[in-house]
Amino acid sequence: MFEAIASYFGFISCQIQELMTPLRIWCFYEQFGLRTIMMLVNTGIVAFALPNILDQSECKLDRDSYIKSLYESKHFRMKCSSWVMLGLALITILTYLSIWSGVSNQHICAPFVIRSGGPERFAGFLALINILTLAVALFALQQKIFCMKHKQ
Repeated sequence: MFEAIASYFGFISCQIQELMTPLRIWCFYEQFGLRTIMMLVNTGIVAFALPNILDQSECKLDRDSYIKSLYESKHFRMKCSSWVMLGLALITILTYLSIWSGVSNQHICAPFVIRSGGPERFAGFLALINILTLAVALFALQQKIFCMKHKQ
């Protein structure tokens, strides 16, 4: 019984380690359509970040000084995180386009092709930037909701 459980966890860990190679991450993006989804998400992030950066609103006049100071700090954090979102989205798009242009017309996800050092080696970086962009977007959204609640 213990050997079966240990064998199962060994199998799972081995498969996850295989999945974490850059080539497998890129093929995962290709096979499941994640590249299209992430490009659409990044487009939405840019569309969310730009109005946040250009927002010049202030806190309502009838609020106390604590709410006003909290509003100002959250408004500043929202703007800063929007700049970070914009930068991460730009890096994601440029990384994806660079990898894609480097591997276009090559069938690197075919099972008989094994090579190292190609542009797909940055696919792990692409996945990390996608995750960071989404995390920063959630943080900015939290700040934006507070600011919308208390603005004039």
